[in-house]
Amino acid sequence: MDFESWGEPARGLREYVRLVAEACGSGEAFSVRVERPLTGYIPLEDRVPAFPELDVALVWEEQTGWRTVIEPAASNDLITLSYLDGALCPPPEEVAAFAASPGTGAASPGTFAEDVLAAVSDYAVVRLG
Repeated sequence: MDFESWGEPARGLREYVRLVAEACGSGEAFSVRVERPLTGYIPLEDRVPAFPELDVALVWEEQTGWRTVIEPAASNDLITLSYLDGALCPPPEEVAAFAASPGTGAASPGTFAEDVLAAVSDYAVVRLG
C-alpha cells in the first residue's frame, strides 16, 4: 500500500519517526516504510567507540520497537546492538536518550501488547473525520 492509502496511521508513523529524528539531532534524515511490517530508520551521527568505522542507526519495527544497529560497509545486514525496552512508541526524548548510548539497552526485544496502528496514529498531525 502506498503512503497516502493508510491515512492516519501512515501520517502518525511518519510524524513519530520525524520527532524522534529531531530529538536525536538527525533533523530530516529518516525514512519510514508504511507497508506491513511498518518500519522506521534514522541514521545517527555518533559512532560506537568499539566500531569507529561503522555507521550507527536507530531502527523501529512494529513487532520489536526501537533498536540501535551498526551497518557494516561490506554488507547490507544490520547488526543489532541493543533494544529499547518499555513501550512500542515511547516519547521521542526517551528514544533519543537510548540512541545517545548505543548498546546499553536490552539484549532482546520486548513484548508489546499495544495496538501498533493506534500507537502511531496518536502522532498524526491532522486527524480526519
